[in-house]
Amino acid sequence: MNLENLKNNSDLDPIAPSHEGAVKIFNKATKSIRFVITSLASFGETENKDIYYKLIYDSVLMSCQAILLLFGYRVKKSTEGHHQKTLNAVAQLVGDELATEMLRLQKVRGKRNRLEYTPLDEISITELRRAKDDAINLHNYIKERLKKSRETGRDKPLI
Repeated sequence: MNLENLKNNSDLDPIAPSHEGAVKIFNKATKSIRFVITSLASFGETENKDIYYKLIYDSVLMSCQAILLLFGYRVKKSTEGHHQKTLNAVAQLVGDELATEMLRLQKVRGKRNRLEYTPLDEISITELRRAKDDAINLHNYIKERLKKSRETGRDKPLI
């Protein structure tokens, strides 16, 4: 984890760190990813892939916003591409620990964007599964950071 990268990122605004706020956002992300996991288990992967894919992405974005808030940052929303900048900032923060997942999640972001504005794109079952797995890995990583923050009683967790 590299906090220095965040301090030098001009796309971010420093704000008061908030464990409580981060947990609230993270709980929404948890509900979203759990809904996808439950729905895929119940209804299968062949229908509504685009809807599940978008929900997976929403969970990823909320998870990223939560960890940034935990450390006292948010992406400047007045700039274009704030979703991309959010994922980039978290990729800088997590470094090598989730580098591969963050690269693939940037691709998920791009594809979700095309689905939103050009609904002709298709999601394969492989893409859906990979996005879900990467989102779960990121989710678990952030969950551990939130837990560590709670245990230390500080908004800026020990790394």
